[in-house]
Amino acid sequence: MKVLRVLLRSLFPLLLAGLLLTGCPVQSLHPIFDQRAPALPLDKSLLGTWQSEKGGNDKPATLVIAEDHGSSYVVKYTEEGKTTELRAALVQVGKQRFVDVWIDSLDQFDVPLAGAVHLLPTHSVWRMAVEDDTLTCAYLDYEELNKRFKAHKLSLPHTEVQNEQVVLASPAQWRAFLPAYTADPGVFSPPLVFHRQK
Repeated sequence: MKVLRVLLRSLFPLLLAGLLLTGCPVQSLHPIFDQRAPALPLDKSLLGTWQSEKGGNDKPATLVIAEDHGSSYVVKYTEEGKTTELRAALVQVGKQRFVDVWIDSLDQFDVPLAGAVHLLPTHSVWRMAVEDDTLTCAYLDYEELNKRFKAHKLSLPHTEVQNEQVVLASPAQWRAFLPAYTADPGVFSPPLVFHRQK
């Protein structure tokens, strides 16, 4: 439990601080893909450099999406001169596509070894869409999920750490849960909008 507490308070704000509008993404210890439902082949329409007039801190932001190994992406988000590097994979769940986002390495954060051994990367679930030269990104919103957890309207494995819910669902449980839950557009954050630069 102590490890999770350190994780939530120390690591996650670093991972997606630049990508947040309000609230925060749902945090999961497991991805939504696995060997039974692997990541989709690369969607080349996502690749490139994207610019937004307003990022998470209402400052201009740049998003660079490049091909990683196999079917994953390297995602670099820059705002106010600070860059966060993430990994992402596109996953088909039912009739919908989702982007699973996680960190690959702690090296970029210059975390001392004594602290790094207590950190564990989490995953977040996003919806991304490209239309012409516009990319929109919205994350599965934690506040909305938490409301439903507290109202006992959801049966998704999770635990509470310092009044915050962390999803413990396996990839298969995630995939069974997402289609019905995300049919409600209100479960996603307001979108970040980026325009293609190259």
